[in-house]
Amino acid sequence: MKTFFLAKAIIRASVLCCTLLVLASEQTNAQSGDLVFIPDAGLRLTDASIPEIGYDAATGTYYLFHSGEGTVKGDAVATSKDGLTFSAPVLQTSKAFDPRRVRLPDGRWRSYFWDNPGRPQGLKSRISADGVNFTEESGLRYALQANDKSSAGIYELFANPDGTMVLLYLGDLMGLNNTRRAVSLDSGKTFTFDRGNILGDDSFGGGANSYVDITTIVLPDGRRRLFSMRQGHTIYTHTSSDGGKTWTLDPGYRLRDSISFSQYSPKSQNDPSVIRLPDGRYRLYVASYLNDGRGCCHWAIVSATTAAATSVAELATDELSKVQNNHNRFAVFPNPASERTIATFTLAQAGRVSLKLFDALGREVESVFEGTLATGTHTFSLSPEGRYPNTLFVRLQTNEGTTTKLMDMLH
Repeated sequence: MKTFFLAKAIIRASVLCCTLLVLASEQTNAQSGDLVFIPDAGLRLTDASIPEIGYDAATGTYYLFHSGEGTVKGDAVATSKDGLTFSAPVLQTSKAFDPRRVRLPDGRWRSYFWDNPGRPQGLKSRISADGVNFTEESGLRYALQANDKSSAGIYELFANPDGTMVLLYLGDLMGLNNTRRAVSLDSGKTFTFDRGNILGDDSFGGGANSYVDITTIVLPDGRRRLFSMRQGHTIYTHTSSDGGKTWTLDPGYRLRDSISFSQYSPKSQNDPSVIRLPDGRYRLYVASYLNDGRGCCHWAIVSATTAAATSVAELATDELSKVQNNHNRFAVFPNPASERTIATFTLAQAGRVSLKLFDALGREVESVFEGTLATGTHTFSLSPEGRYPNTLFVRLQTNEGTTTKLMDMLH
């Protein structure tokens, strides 16, 4: 949950050709398909920042709440049927489907806000029985701690299955600038400080070095994933298996502006908001300060979507014989690439095969093999090291389908 008018003194498109994953070397360490986000083509909204995505399952409508930066200024909302093409924004007049409201364990709803965004003393709230009409409540739900130094930023609230509620928030913005945790046992009416340094970044130096712009989503298996931004341009995730008490940094990164959205030359990438799509995939929306053709720079909202609906284990070289990937066993290893890198795959039936290399823009750079092969396992040497400067993609086409593998050459 975030507040639209919170000052951010410290904190504050796409390449998608066919089904190629536009990822950098750090992302190759991602261990599951729900951690690999493929940039969606185009912009979701222009002159817009601080996205918050909501969804109405009854009508199949996406609601992109945001801060209007153009002719529509302030709290705004746009709608879409596919989560990609949105209507012209209008000023927000209702909290219906607004993800910044929180469903309480007792069935009611609360929306929270800092009592004074410039120098807050604590978190206040509004209460609702229907999630649409809210009434402000007296007093504070949570009082800042002394080590927050009267400065607090982005916050996130959620309820656990056991009835506890968790508040995560950024404190000490001009110092450590990192995430702290508080817990409520009374449906979010009062929160008690639990601990600081939740994401283990106390020693990072504060400012843009910390994990900021936090937001979370619950996964199908009950774990919770936290999205954050570092250095103004890279989106990372942490995952918790204990209701948000402890968090583990996931491998790699989810998005990085200069790599993920290179065509727009973005200067920053902020405020992630994520939603699970009806088909099980995840879509991540971020605010990007970019060159959208009108000169540098303007705020716009871009997005990226996972290719996989469920986790898929990444190949380990010594486990090649155990792995079944899509329509056949297809592996590229070792990866990152070296002079010994090979592609190997198994055909269940004889037929036409195409094995090609593509760059991050989807351009064919080499045809490794085109022809007919018999059933069984086949191996081809790729040996790309030194010949290509950036990440490549290995695409295998057979009678059984098409599979694309990322091949990293950034060391």
